[in-house]
Amino acid sequence: MRTLARLASTLVRSQEETGVDLLSGDVESLLADLAQCVLRTRVDFIHFPLSYYFQADTEGASLGRFLVLLQELAGRASKDGQPKHIRLGACLLRNSLQDLAEILARKYVGGDPRDPRSIFEAVSRDHLESK
Repeated sequence: MRTLARLASTLVRSQEETGVDLLSGDVESLLADLAQCVLRTRVDFIHFPLSYYFQADTEGASLGRFLVLLQELAGRASKDGQPKHIRLGACLLRNSLQDLAEILARKYVGGDPRDPRSIFEAVSRDHLESK
């Protein structure tokens, strides 16, 4: 969970510092790596449910804040104008996020798992209010 949050945080910070859009290059492997991290996080929440309640020591390690950003990245990468291999990576990330949203909704925050954004926003609020 913290690895995914840190990776997303570093990506966002790097994009802001350089002004280079994450989708400006060949990002197929980046999208696949993000999807793999999301899947690992999902498995962690299933096998180690207590980990959801561990609070991050910094905002950059807080998963809730970055799930919405990852979903937005997947949405941008899946647009028709993107090359096929990038759209495939985007679909992989989007489906991984959907699977994570289902676990988060069922076990932790409630809500409609068909609306991942609302689930991720609930996780963000849950973790921010817990501090």
